[in-house]
Amino acid sequence: MLPVLMLCAAAASAILMALPARAATAAEEARMKQCPEGDYGGPGTGATRFYQDPYVWFVSRDFARRFCMPERFVDDTLTGALAVAVRLKPEEFALCGMFMARSDQCSAKQRLRMDVYIDNTKANIPKADPSVRFYMEKPHSSGWLVGPEGKRDDFRRRGEMPDVEGERRPFSPAHSKTVNEKTWTHLLYLGARYGWATGADNFVETY
Repeated sequence: MLPVLMLCAAAASAILMALPARAATAAEEARMKQCPEGDYGGPGTGATRFYQDPYVWFVSRDFARRFCMPERFVDDTLTGALAVAVRLKPEEFALCGMFMARSDQCSAKQRLRMDVYIDNTKANIPKADPSVRFYMEKPHSSGWLVGPEGKRDDFRRRGEMPDVEGERRPFSPAHSKTVNEKTWTHLLYLGARYGWATGADNFVETY
């Protein structure tokens, strides 16, 4: 009888586990009806399961309404964009070397990542290379350490290695003999306080 009891217990457990899943599905369906364009998957009111959100958000009220985002993300001073998401992210690889007479010291730089959401029906950002239909940043792999991945930018600058489709940035292409920097679209970050710009730096697209 023992195996039978174990099977019955397992079946009961499966039924109990299935009930919350059905309830969650019903709640998700109701939420999707409220926000058919998308649904914020981070922590929020009443969320029992969610993704950890590493971003700091600044969104318009309309954007928050469309994607069911928390009220705390709303920034009524935001202009020129529908939303901005900001995070610091370590570089893919850490640079190691002889620091303080130790060879095991490694430095992983932090990069500021900023996602800017704009209304493409109202804002037209000119491309430096209009022929680029799409761009996908090439992910680092082990080949980056042995080449030609590690030397790829040098090869491209010298015109020894052509860009493949999807590899060329549309707004600020990599330097090369065939690229005129005057046609670049410069994306700048200004740290403004009390009406004064405290600094500026260039952004490059890394979608």
